[in-house]
Amino acid sequence: MNKIRKIYITSIITYLIAVISFALDYWSKNAIIEALPNLQQSKIIFPWLWFTHVVNYGAAWSTFSGKTFLLSAFAGMISLGLIVYERLSFQKRTKLLSFSIGFLLGGAIGNLYDRVLYGRVTDFLDLRYNGQNIWPIFNIADISINIGIGLLILYYIFQDNKNQTSEDDLEDEEIKPRDNDSKTNPL
Repeated sequence: MNKIRKIYITSIITYLIAVISFALDYWSKNAIIEALPNLQQSKIIFPWLWFTHVVNYGAAWSTFSGKTFLLSAFAGMISLGLIVYERLSFQKRTKLLSFSIGFLLGGAIGNLYDRVLYGRVTDFLDLRYNGQNIWPIFNIADISINIGIGLLILYYIFQDNKNQTSEDDLEDEEIKPRDNDSKTNPL
């Protein structure tokens, strides 16, 4: 594949995934606000999945609640860092890493958008067992961030295996004596 074409493909993947993730998050939050205008209002989708309209003034599991500026600044720095990393690594980046960066960027910007505009994040995906909430309520941006983290872990697992394999190959090649060296060189 042409190197320039690969560069464009990895960048297109990253930003396309980011835009799609952000758009799904934005659309879903607005749909929930319209369908369930009151906080704590719920709608059963499946016995194990409810839509429950809540807001979160903090980060995951409401940590740092009320620290909107701090959380916004942190999310902004993460988003900016991802964009800088994308621009610096686009020549040698794999498609898997491009997908990971795209999901991370889309999710980070989705929640950052809510924090900057409203001072809070809208959450609505409510996992249930026997009618009882079993996990903190979350949104599409949170899912996007977790997919990005999962893909990043896979990337590093495969990258480490690839690096380990090439190091093993080099060691094996260095140890093997060549036939013609043993005849001409007594050492």
